[in-house]
Amino acid sequence: MRETLTLHLDDSHGALLRTLGLIERRGWKVTHLDLRPAETGRQAARFEIERLPWHAGTPEILARHVGKLFCVADVTLGAGRADNSDRADRAEPADTRCGAGWTPSSAPLSAAGPTPSSMRAAVGAAS
Repeated sequence: MRETLTLHLDDSHGALLRTLGLIERRGWKVTHLDLRPAETGRQAARFEIERLPWHAGTPEILARHVGKLFCVADVTLGAGRADNSDRADRAEPADTRCGAGWTPSSAPLSAAGPTPSSMRAAVGAAS
């Protein structure tokens, strides 16, 4: 699946590197990058990206994550949606770590995180 992200970056130190790093950490590969000066203090960047085969994320989620970077002014998810009609390849993989009938424990967690007693209760309930 190929997608196009168009965004306006601040002309600050490391803005492009932060954006590229986030895209790659989220399971996408940049196949083409076009960077041009835009208005004062900004750059217009157009990324052509391709999802890596092991990743099941959607381009909409990636656009939301990129938009949260402090160096990004706005994000537009562009053309390149020719194969979006086949949504079966974007389905979330089944969690098969613990067998077919596994469900996560519903042990309560405190605001500061799990406590040793709640962890013991969760382990005891799961077995």
